[in-house]
Amino acid sequence: MEKKPQSKEKGYSLLVAIFAVTIFSILILTARAHWETEIRRDLEAELIFRGRQYVIAIEKYVKKNNKLFPPSLDVLYEKKFIRKLYPDPMSESGIWNIVMQSSRAGSKKLLIVPKEFVSKMLAQARIIGVSSTSTAESYQEYRKKKQYHEWAFYLGEKPEDEMPKLEFVNF
Repeated sequence: MEKKPQSKEKGYSLLVAIFAVTIFSILILTARAHWETEIRRDLEAELIFRGRQYVIAIEKYVKKNNKLFPPSLDVLYEKKFIRKLYPDPMSESGIWNIVMQSSRAGSKKLLIVPKEFVSKMLAQARIIGVSSTSTAESYQEYRKKKQYHEWAFYLGEKPEDEMPKLEFVNF
């Protein structure tokens, strides 16, 4: 039996296929990085939207209840001041920190309180908003803050102003 000479084209075809797969993989990885950035920016926009929904609900609650503040976020939903209890889009648990303000007249200090400690604070402070529990760094700045847990959304907030000093309360 005679052996047929191997075609050199088979080697070139394999080389072209490997090159094409490599280029395709690089393009996919680049697209993935861009896609993840876009998702993160969408989540940041969603964080702002959801935080402001809570502020609007608190404002409606205060107006309807003779300047009394809600004792919890759940009350806002139960009494139909908010359509649903939105989870924090930046944290895995979906749980928000609560923004509280001292109930003493003239106090401007903003307290960031973990949800489980709000009941302990109600005698001395009132619920005025929410902030994320995520300590991750953001892509964009929100009121000159670069970490999500510093993005506070609260009653009386002026989004064009710099974020006031926040005091994180831990028990």
